[in-house]
Amino acid sequence: MHELTWMERGADGVEEQCWYAVQEYIRLYSKANAGTPIIGALYVSTVFVCMALAILSVKTLSTLEEERRRFAVLYRLGADARIQKSALLRQTGAFFLMPFAFPLLMTLHIGMVFGKVYEIWNLSGLRGRRAMETAVLIALVIAGIYALYFVITYRIACSHVLCCGGEKQEAEI
Repeated sequence: MHELTWMERGADGVEEQCWYAVQEYIRLYSKANAGTPIIGALYVSTVFVCMALAILSVKTLSTLEEERRRFAVLYRLGADARIQKSALLRQTGAFFLMPFAFPLLMTLHIGMVFGKVYEIWNLSGLRGRRAMETAVLIALVIAGIYALYFVITYRIACSHVLCCGGEKQEAEI
């Protein structure tokens, strides 16, 4: 630090100047701004996923009575509980998969873009592979939330829709 310091005459007299301190402040400022795109991307992806989950679940749960009638017909045609669960899982899974695939793929591409941005900003902590690892971790967290929401919706649909025989289903039809 002593070698990077010099004396300079200013309006208030002789002042000590240090190039190291200026570079350190610039580095700290750029690192502080590096979190802004990450936090923004996390916020946007979380809001998008939560909105998609809410819309999908409301749509799925609002059509349970209609689905119950369809599965009662399926039961009368000879489908047992295992076949009905499989059909309901495929139906709900296909319905939930499309809105999930887009944000997942988008998160990975955004991670690559941020990796390039951080290389331009000369931030060594989030370059290339680190940025991709961060994007994959974010994608896994979002996938976990999505899977949990899907399982809850599927379980609720199973309890209201599946026909296992008995007088209850016969009385409703």
